[in-house]
Amino acid sequence: MHAPSPYVETQRDVLLDAARSIRFATLVACRDGRPLAAHIPLIPKEDGGRIVIEGHFARANPIRGAFADGAEALAIFRGPHAYVHPRWYPAREDGRVLPTWNYVAVEARGFPRLIGERGWLLRHLTELVEANEVDRPDPWRLKEASRDHVEDLLPEIMGVRLEVTAIEGVWKMSQDHPEADRAGVAAGLESEGTGRGLAVAGVMRSRVLPEEGNDP
Repeated sequence: MHAPSPYVETQRDVLLDAARSIRFATLVACRDGRPLAAHIPLIPKEDGGRIVIEGHFARANPIRGAFADGAEALAIFRGPHAYVHPRWYPAREDGRVLPTWNYVAVEARGFPRLIGERGWLLRHLTELVEANEVDRPDPWRLKEASRDHVEDLLPEIMGVRLEVTAIEGVWKMSQDHPEADRAGVAAGLESEGTGRGLAVAGVMRSRVLPEEGNDP
């Protein structure tokens, strides 16, 4: 992952929390010189002081072959992102400004292990459902599904566990611009009212703008 130093995030807890919150990633590996990708929900967790990432995909997915060969894999968690309109920079009145894109991304790499054991898959699916249902007033549980239906589908999926060897992230939130420009971008994103714009503005206000009522 390449990014100018103002954008780079190295704090392990911040990176892990972000990946846990996003929970959906692109898992990339190469086989015979050909890049392969799977777009799947993933659960990052800590296990004995290490970070591991667990997920599943269809057994028919060709990326299975790359994992079986022991190839290194890269999990890309893409967080909030939005286009930045150049007129949102009030401090730049000389025309020396261009559009850009603000975004959050976390990359984790490591060596995956394929898991087809029924008990592991059931535990993983239960955990995945609970992670995504936790904030609902009446969360759905895997046990509500027909047992026969679940048993019929288990042979069609393959579990994967990635033992993370490196994790890094980028929070590109206009850190290299004056505070007035950062505030202008956040306000501009909020004025558009889109879901992703509001999400990026929220990250900006929490990371690169002073809290209201406080001195910068």
